[in-house]
Amino acid sequence: MVRAGANIGALSHVEMLALGQALDFAPRIVSAGGGSGVRQAILSGDVDIGDQNPSAVASLVKDGQLKALAYYGSSRSSYLPDTPTMAEQGYDTPSAMCNSGYFWIRRDTPQEIKDYWTNLLETQLMAPETKAQLEETLGVEILFVGGDDMDALADKIWKERVDIVDTFGLKVETN
Repeated sequence: MVRAGANIGALSHVEMLALGQALDFAPRIVSAGGGSGVRQAILSGDVDIGDQNPSAVASLVKDGQLKALAYYGSSRSSYLPDTPTMAEQGYDTPSAMCNSGYFWIRRDTPQEIKDYWTNLLETQLMAPETKAQLEETLGVEILFVGGDDMDALADKIWKERVDIVDTFGLKVETN
């Protein structure tokens, strides 16, 4: 059985279950807390796998303490360029594993204001120098999705995560 480190009840928990479902294995989820807890659990042998940002583990991989198995971005991470993507290895990355940052605006905001902010964010975030600097600093692939495409992507990610929560009985009933 594969022991997967996660922060129980948090996104990493759902991600590890989604990964197991996508790769057809049933991970045993081990409570390891957040990122540093998962790293320590992997290093100590308490878990077999965990989800980590490449920037957080690159030095451990280079020192030979950890082995990076796959990156789930659409192209290889600049932090771990020798680590193939899931797609390169013939696997689809579950949408539930896509960590997304969102900029929010009230739904009833006039369209011209929404368009202004959408265009400004896209122009600023996707400027080649800014994009490269953000990717290098954060160790993640920066993509911009806006408007109806963003609504569709967010809906897809949400539905996949809800399915994982329902499938594995993670939903907590409240009064």
